[in-house]
Amino acid sequence: MSWITDRLEAQKKAAEAERERVRVESEEQQRLANLAPNVWHTLGDALLHDVQEFNATRRRRHLMFRRTEERIEIVWDGSLALLVSLDFDQRRGTITYACPTPAPNTGHPRRGEYQVTLDDASQPYLFGETIRGTARVGRVEPQDISETILGPVLFPD
Repeated sequence: MSWITDRLEAQKKAAEAERERVRVESEEQQRLANLAPNVWHTLGDALLHDVQEFNATRRRRHLMFRRTEERIEIVWDGSLALLVSLDFDQRRGTITYACPTPAPNTGHPRRGEYQVTLDDASQPYLFGETIRGTARVGRVEPQDISETILGPVLFPD
C-alpha cells in the first residue's frame, strides 16, 4: 500500500468512527429526553410531600403547590407572589429554580440549575448543587433538592 491509500483508509475509518459517535450520542440524548420527565415528576412529588408536611403543622399560613408538565410554583395561600418556581426543559434535560424573594443573608434572589444525567447503567439522576450554600456538585436526590430549595424559604436564618 502507498501512503495515499493509507491516508484514504485512515480518513474513511475516522469518518466511520465519527458517525458512530454521533449515533450513540443521539441515542443517549433521546433516552435522556424520554426518561427526564420521570425525574421531573419525582422531584415534584418530593416538593409536594414537603409542602404537605409543612401545611400539616397547622401553622396559620399554608403553602399552595401548582404543577404543570413544565413548571412548579409554590406560593403562600392567598398570595400571588411566588416563593419558588421551577422550570423543566425536557429538550435540554435541565430543571432550573428561582426564589424571587431575596435571601436575608445576601439580599439577592436565589437561583440554581440541576441537570438530568444518565449513569453508567443508563438510569437518569439529577446532577447539581449537593449541599445548600456550598460549591459542591454531584449526584443529588430529589428530597435533598427539596430541602435545598424550600429550607431557606420556609425557615429563613
